[in-house]
Amino acid sequence: MIGTYPPRLNRSGTPPRHPTFLRHRPGHDADQSKRAVPSMTASSRERSLTSLVHGVGLGYLRRLLPPPWLALALLATTTTWMALSTHDLIAICACAIALGGLLVHWPQRRKRAWPLWRTCALGLAAAMEAVPGWAHQDLLRAVLLLVATASTLHMLARLVAAIRLSLRLQRSARAMDDASLLAMLPDEAREDAHRWRGGDDSKSAELQLVVNLAALWAALSAVNAADARAKPRPM
Repeated sequence: MIGTYPPRLNRSGTPPRHPTFLRHRPGHDADQSKRAVPSMTASSRERSLTSLVHGVGLGYLRRLLPPPWLALALLATTTTWMALSTHDLIAICACAIALGGLLVHWPQRRKRAWPLWRTCALGLAAAMEAVPGWAHQDLLRAVLLLVATASTLHMLARLVAAIRLSLRLQRSARAMDDASLLAMLPDEAREDAHRWRGGDDSKSAELQLVVNLAALWAALSAVNAADARAKPRPM
């Protein structure tokens, strides 16, 4: 017959509060609380405003380029011109000139500035199609081809410069911290940012837009200041 063993008494004559394998070493609870605090702090630090800053350089590059439908319309016009005309070189040169002017001057479209030399070249291409015999003139064909080549090179140079600038803006935006982003936000957006960092996602879409615009403005200012410092000072 198996009997029940009485609990083991300690020196004071009272049984222990819990078995040995459930005992905690001294300071164990304090260590657990210390471990829990950094984990909670780390989880709160993960919700940073810098996580909303993405695509700043790509967004700036998209603003510099015309909409896709406009480029497709230009290509469709060129294809129709080539289908109706027997001089494909004239249509291709006119398309290169028009596309170069569209890409280069789209950021300045509100100024309604169009270069005179591109306008004259497009007029020459139209005259070569309309006036009999002009399409076979070697001098006119050479001039039109030269202008189309210059327009294409000008467009490529501007496109490469825009890509480089967008990459610099993206690097500058990634280098920002929460303090600099909060300082640039208006009062209402700053309050929304504090609530978002606390876990409120009710205005996350609007906050992301405002934060990206603020980061873009700060990145442009930083890049312009760096370019100004890099310029040699007049003696």
